[in-house]
Amino acid sequence: ETLSRWEMQSLADVGLEVRSFPVPVPSREMTSFMRYSVENNGCCGDLEQLKYYGAAMTEYRWVLMLDADVLMLAPIHELFDLSPDHALVGTYNHNLDVAHS
Repeated sequence: ETLSRWEMQSLADVGLEVRSFPVPVPSREMTSFMRYSVENNGCCGDLEQLKYYGAAMTEYRWVLMLDADVLMLAPIHELFDLSPDHALVGTYNHNLDVAHS
């Protein structure tokens, strides 16, 4: 919704497909603790939830969802060579390992 036609066309010109999705649960509908967390942590508020739509993209053989602050330091092709029994592969972020997490 916030991309201009020029931006959308620029992405299409390099082979990217842009999809719009609604925010799954707007923060205004959340309980006080979750609402505070969404509104005060991370960069993007409600938009941080959009990454969860990657799990619904079942028409693709692989879907790679990354936060914008991810820096790839090594090839990741071995992730795509895993057994088909692996429906989801993730990483553990030690920086987020806090009490009650």
